[in-house]
Amino acid sequence: MTKEQFNKLFNDTLTAANIHLIIEEAKNKILDSGAVNLSEYDHETSPYALPKAVLFAAVNEVLWRLKPLTKEGQKIANNLTKFT
Repeated sequence: MTKEQFNKLFNDTLTAANIHLIIEEAKNKILDSGAVNLSEYDHETSPYALPKAVLFAAVNEVLWRLKPLTKEGQKIANNLTKFT
């Protein structure tokens, strides 16, 4: 596989994964769950703390959905995380 071929497949996968949609859905699910009381959130002292926490949880949903299904795929992915 060439780098160009890989980049095309990677971009196709990225587009098909709808990451923005998964994050938006997870954010809405979190906010609708009642787990976050926005009226009690102190946005003046630490304005990005809650948005970052929600984004972190949403990105974990993305990771869960994109997790390789095979043992070999998981092994490759775990190794590659050492290089990011």
